[in-house]
Amino acid sequence: MTDGFSEFELTVFEWIKCAYANQQLTAQIDSAKFLKRDWTKVGFHVYFEVSRELEPINLDDLDNTWPGKWPIDGPFLVSEDIHGGGGTLLWGKDGYISSIEMYAHGDFFNEKVEKFELHDFASYPHNELVKSLNHSGNSKSGKLRGKK
Repeated sequence: MTDGFSEFELTVFEWIKCAYANQQLTAQIDSAKFLKRDWTKVGFHVYFEVSRELEPINLDDLDNTWPGKWPIDGPFLVSEDIHGGGGTLLWGKDGYISSIEMYAHGDFFNEKVEKFELHDFASYPHNELVKSLNHSGNSKSGKLRGKK
């Protein structure tokens, strides 16, 4: 799975696996093969493919903001490289993941994200931007930091 993905992207995937603890989701993430990355200057769209021999994800089994629907919520992003913090959404179709969207709440999302923290929205209440946007996500456990 690691070929082509950045350390940042791999850490986001690990956070999602830990937050949802869903066997089908974990298997698909582990089988993901990088296809391409589009940088929008305020985020990324990272495309990949997963094995269709794996069991599809039943979205109704996930504790997600949009029960039974795509996207799957990812972590809140904290980094000097991401203006105003950011978010992540895992997209798919017919039970199979296919891309992850990472976006800034502010004006920029640097092409290289060096130092970062990942949080669920509910466990990061001290972020004034989240409070001012009145943004609330579901509460998943987990906090990971980038190593660089």
